[in-house]
Amino acid sequence: LQRDPEKTREEILSLIAHHVTAVNYIYRDTRFDGKIPHRNIKFEVQRIKIDNDTACSHPSDSNVNVFCRDNIDVSNFLNQHSLGNHEDFCLAYVFTYRDFTGGTLGLAWVASASGASGGICEKYKTYTETVEGMYQSTKRSLNTGIITFVNYNTRVPPKVSQLTLAHEIGHNFGSPHDFPPECRPGGLH
Repeated sequence: LQRDPEKTREEILSLIAHHVTAVNYIYRDTRFDGKIPHRNIKFEVQRIKIDNDTACSHPSDSNVNVFCRDNIDVSNFLNQHSLGNHEDFCLAYVFTYRDFTGGTLGLAWVASASGASGGICEKYKTYTETVEGMYQSTKRSLNTGIITFVNYNTRVPPKVSQLTLAHEIGHNFGSPHDFPPECRPGGLH
């Protein structure tokens, strides 16, 4: 695929389309409260930007694409993606072939019922954060997430990456990880 840019582009578009279709099936068929299906949740792709190797071909360029850096961890990868203005979309995801440490397959901002920032349709706005003991204001879009197709130097099976995308979108909706174990599906509570 590396020799034929058009075929590569078609493969990428197909991969993303299959993932979104799978997520739509997952959300359509899941009974989140255990009682009724929520059939009105549907995802669609509105825009795709594909970075290719030319974005990384000039390492001395001061405007180098931050996603070209070899040693960027998953949190910084998501933070870099979140610096872009994505408020025209309810969600903005990066699909990558980066092998993150610790077996991480995805990461997303978690919405909160308390009004904390992050999640579906969150607007691009200024946030104050502490960097090396100093307060700093930064504009971010916290309606973002990432998934990868590589784990421990091995390609992730499509079903796993599709479930990862559905999982991360669940965080964007405000769903935390289930703790303690008794709260997990199939548990006693």
